[in-house]
Amino acid sequence: MNTCVVKYNYENSGDEDMRRHRKIRKRKRQLRVVIITCIVLIFLMASGYAAFQTNLSITAKGNVKNYNAAWQLKKLVVNNGDGLYIDAYEENRYVYKGETPNNYIEFNNELWRIIAIEEDDTLKIIKDEVFGPMLYDGSSSDNRYNENNTYCLLESNGISYSCNVWSSINGNFINSNYSGTVTEDADLNIYLNGEYYNELSATAQNQIQTHKFKIGGLPQNVTFQNYLDNDNKYIWEGKIGLMNLSDWFKASNNASCTIDNNDWCPASNYSREDFECSYNNYLYNDIQMWTLNPNQTSTRYVLAIGSYGCIGNASSAHYYAVYVRPVTYLKEDIKLTGDGTATNPYQIS
Repeated sequence: MNTCVVKYNYENSGDEDMRRHRKIRKRKRQLRVVIITCIVLIFLMASGYAAFQTNLSITAKGNVKNYNAAWQLKKLVVNNGDGLYIDAYEENRYVYKGETPNNYIEFNNELWRIIAIEEDDTLKIIKDEVFGPMLYDGSSSDNRYNENNTYCLLESNGISYSCNVWSSINGNFINSNYSGTVTEDADLNIYLNGEYYNELSATAQNQIQTHKFKIGGLPQNVTFQNYLDNDNKYIWEGKIGLMNLSDWFKASNNASCTIDNNDWCPASNYSREDFECSYNNYLYNDIQMWTLNPNQTSTRYVLAIGSYGCIGNASSAHYYAVYVRPVTYLKEDIKLTGDGTATNPYQIS
């Protein structure tokens, strides 16, 4: 009987040990599973957080880049009435049209108007008020003698005191049948990018983007389409310029102002009613204003917007002064507040 009892206890003891070992192995397996699971979860959480941070950073950077003045204004594009339009002639560009579009912007503590949003998201702006009159070229400094600038025609005394090219040019400036060197800037260019620019506030100077301006010569007495085809043949890079003739045409929201318009000032007997593109045009002013474009029929005459809203010649020579509306470009990273009205113009931030 004793032998049986011992055997029974031995067998039971072995079973207990086996069960105990099985439990230990099971717990170890469970522990390994928990540890591995935790490691995987930690890895996934770390990877997800890093991805989230990267995406957040990219998104934030993207928003900073896109949420600029151009982005704000492009949401206000219209298809009729006064306002911002997609430029029908140049891709990825927007222009303001109409008699009273909400394109006022405060710059240098003055009222300016936004002409266009350029492809690079810079804003092309023009001073709302004119000043002058001022000479285009040929001041008393005699800046562009013919001996230095073979493009400029000679005066009767054998010296040229003026010519109609806005800036110095590498090589020859070719303007229809006229060709030659231009080694100095026009006097008005020197003034606007020197004395005038230096009088701007430090804040305003920092907001200006050095930019390309179109200074190509334009044919006389032709259509709007001809002007569009020619004014970008020569480019000047700088800070302060003037409007182009194409800016004038594009600003009109008059249905009668098309690429077939001429609007050249006749010799006599005319009135503003004769020139359709001067209507529904916020750039119209009842005084003569310089443009950047020289006339192709001469080396002296610059195209100007006349007081009746027609296009005419103005001599760049030292005896003929015309009113000035400076034009500049604002950097693409600025932001705006305000609604663009004259009483609540856009503020640059």
